[in-house]
Amino acid sequence: MKIILKKISAVLFFTALSLSGYSQGKITLKIEINDLKSDKGKVMISITNSNKKTISEKTAIISDGLCIVVFDSLSAEIYAVSYLHDENLNKTMDYGSMGIPAEGYGYSNNARGFMGPPDIEDQLFEFKKDTTLDLRTKYW
Repeated sequence: MKIILKKISAVLFFTALSLSGYSQGKITLKIEINDLKSDKGKVMISITNSNKKTISEKTAIISDGLCIVVFDSLSAEIYAVSYLHDENLNKTMDYGSMGIPAEGYGYSNNARGFMGPPDIEDQLFEFKKDTTLDLRTKYW
């Protein structure tokens, strides 16, 4: 009986150990995208690292001018977030006749560029624990 209890205890111990190792270092990023001018279309969100490598992408719905997206199981790292309010669902940014964006967009840190997207350095943020970003959408 003692041998069986020891084996069960060992199995439970190693199972718990492996599960804790599985979740270790994986954290959640919640992104709240505000100021969307309509609920038409969807929002395309991209997370990149400091080397400009895409880590994760999602497409999400809009409700009452707000879009909430959760990325879970991310590693602690330095990231940048960018997004597009794809109103016509063509999966690309549309531009007006003067080359001005015709759809809403935004970046982490609510960074803004001049005559183009902001520098990646202005978008980067350190991600160490479960975090919520509050991002504001820009329209022209």
